[in-house]
Amino acid sequence: MAHAVGYERVIFGTSPAGGNSHGAANRRGIPAILVETGQLGDRDPAAVRRLLDGLYRLLHHLGVIESPQRLAPVTVQPRDWIWTGEVESPAAGLWYPDAVTGDEVTEGQTIGRIIDPADGAEHKVSAVSTGTIIYNMNGLTVRPGTHLAAIAAPHD
Repeated sequence: MAHAVGYERVIFGTSPAGGNSHGAANRRGIPAILVETGQLGDRDPAAVRRLLDGLYRLLHHLGVIESPQRLAPVTVQPRDWIWTGEVESPAAGLWYPDAVTGDEVTEGQTIGRIIDPADGAEHKVSAVSTGTIIYNMNGLTVRPGTHLAAIAAPHD
């Protein structure tokens, strides 16, 4: 299903945990995907068109609709990735990343720091696995447990 959408990165989760719809489907043995697109919630016309084209390709792949016409051609070869880790904030404060989406990191590498604005205490944040950062928190304020980054590695 994910390859039918036509996006470059297909990231496979390794756990059915979580409170989202694809996690719930996984727990029941139902195939499901989550498609993420855009940048920081932007909804520019090109991103919307790409998402709709992906939806039409998926519906055709599943046999729900006939082959749609006037779709933008798929110009990328999907590559499979495995979700290898998620970095969470150990403290409340201000988040200053040193590594961002697309950066290669190694387990234990410092990827940012959290500064407590009240007392100036600094908490270094390290990568929990080796791979590529596929998601990076862009907000400034964080609390304990805030997702700061997600890491995946190519599955070749």
